[in-house]
Order: sequence, then structure tokens, then C-alpha cells
Amino acid sequence: MPVDKFGHTDVGYSERIIAGGITLSQANALFLRADGTNAATENINLDSHKLVNVLDPTGPQDGATKNYVDTNSGVNKVSKTGDVMTGNLFLSIGSDRQRNMGCKDSRGNRPFALILGNLPNKIEGQLNQPITLQSIEGFLCKVGTENIIRFGKSSSDHKIDVYQDFVMNQKSITDLKDPANAQDASTRNYVDSALKKCYVGYIPNLETNESVTGFVASASSVFNDNYQAYGAFNSLNADGSNGSWMVNNSVSTTGWLQIKCPEPVKIWRFALKALRSTIDSWILSGSNDGSTFTQLLSSTEALLSSRPALSFFNLTTPPTSYQFYKLTVESSIQDRPIYLGVQVMQLYLYDT
Repeated sequence: MPVDKFGHTDVGYSERIIAGGITLSQANALFLRADGTNAATENINLDSHKLVNVLDPTGPQDGATKNYVDTNSGVNKVSKTGDVMTGNLFLSIGSDRQRNMGCKDSRGNRPFALILGNLPNKIEGQLNQPITLQSIEGFLCKVGTENIIRFGKSSSDHKIDVYQDFVMNQKSITDLKDPANAQDASTRNYVDSALKKCYVGYIPNLETNESVTGFVASASSVFNDNYQAYGAFNSLNADGSNGSWMVNNSVSTTGWLQIKCPEPVKIWRFALKALRSTIDSWILSGSNDGSTFTQLLSSTEALLSSRPALSFFNLTTPPTSYQFYKLTVESSIQDRPIYLGVQVMQLYLYDT
């Protein structure tokens, strides 16, 4: 080994003796050099000590600093105190049974909200309060590409649209409003109380003015015993044998015919057929005491006695139950002395 006159040896010579009596090659093999010209050959244990004043990493295998970890998550930057992250964020469950994301330290009146696009669109939770879903344009539930149900359409249209069938699994739909439109769901109350039109005449063939069936017929006057009031409610007998009703005055153009039912009933249709003279103005009214009547129908249509069929008239007002129904003839046409009369009067009920 060369030695100069001052005793210095060649610094690059591998057999140079350094403090402690070891060679340079031995030092390089045992210690990390401060100038970074050698590398670690095993893991280094810092024994609970820190690496300080470390640069932020630039390469994928560089050691990470606290600053880098706090301000970055992979390539998606997000700060510890709150910032905007760009790019997709996917969390792996890995070997864990469950991966949780959210807030678990909510206390008192401090809600936690997951914002979806803007502040009005969010999922919000607060202690002792239901989870709130809030949206400007409603919520659409889909399976794949198929719509299932939509809750609300806009800030002004809050209806629920259903795109698939409901399966109730033996459960009831309760507190439902009675239907108003033809395609509305019906309630039990609506079905039980619905008015059904009966097309069979309500008044049976009467055998006398005070029938054993509970009906009572009366009139303003009668021509004779062969034209009693009940005759207008008896289609079995012929005209002149109490098969019709007629007034007792050949020049009379007015009169009334009344039927008292066994109980109050609601009618939807009224049938009438004139006898001999032409009735051209009449009123049908109802009452529950036999003295105060409410007008139900009126007509100035000429009812020709020569017409063989009944004339039918439907009520347009909401039905009310009445026990008395009275036909009042206000005018009839008589070209010659022919008595005013009615061959048939019939009521048609709503059947519940």
C-alpha cells in the first residue's frame, strides 16, 4: 500500500485501515454510507424512532411521508380537512367480512349528509330521526335497465309512478281513498255502498190501493171504481178493469197520482205511459212525510196515448231516498172530451 511522506494512504484503496481497525470494504459491507453510494441488504429496524426531514415520494416504491398520505389517496387527491376529489373511488372489501363507509360519530343535532350532485340532492341521517332522501326531480328505482317505481317527478309533481305489478304477500292496502275515476282502485266501503242500477220495475202489480205488499196508491180523483189509482200499477188488468187510472172530470187537464213505498228508496229512472189523452207537461217529486215534496224530474215532452211503449226518464241529480213519489200532470191535450189518465207508472231503483 503506497504511503506519502506525511503518512497518508490511498483513500480509494480497499485495504485502507480506518478507526477501530477495520478496512473500508468491511465498513461498506456493514454500514449505510451518508453519500448513498451503497444500499441496505436487509430490513432496517428503527426501534420506535422516526425518519425525519424526508422528501415526499416521486416514484411508486419511494417511502411515503405523512404529508403525502394526508393529501393523497392513490391518484385521487383529497385533503384531511375537506377538498374536491377527481376520478373514481372504489373500496375493496379484501379479506374483511364487511367494508363500511360513512359517519359513525353523529351526536345530537348534527346530521351527516351524502351529497349527490348538489345540495338539494342528498341522503341525510341524524340521530333519532328517519333517514331522509331528498331530491329535486324525485327518485327512480330500476333493476338493470327496467324501471320499477318512481317517487315524485319534479318539485311541483309529487305523484308516484309504478311500472310493475305490486305483490302484496297476503298484506292489505289500508286507509285508501274512495275512488273517483273509472280506473281508480276501489275500497271495500265503495263496493259495499255502491249504487247499482236495477232495470226491473220496483212496484209490483197492486191488487188494491192499499196493497198487502206495503204499497199505497192515491190520486187527486178517480173516474169510477174501474179506474182506481192502483190501476196505474197493475199491468195484469185491462183498461177499464183497474188496469189504469183516470180522473173523474172529462174536461180536466190536470191531476196527480201518488205511490207510497213500504220504505224510503232511491230511484234512478222513472217510466210513464199516458192513457187516452196526451200529457204534455208533468213533474215527478219525492217526499218523506207526504206533504213537503222535492222536484226530481219535469218534462214538457208530449206523451202520446197512442204510443204503445213506455217512456223512460233518468234522474240526473244525486239520489236521495224518498218514501212518497208523486206525478203531477200540469197540462194535457184533449181534442175532444177524453179523460186524463195514466196507464202505467213505474219506478226503477238503485240496488245496494
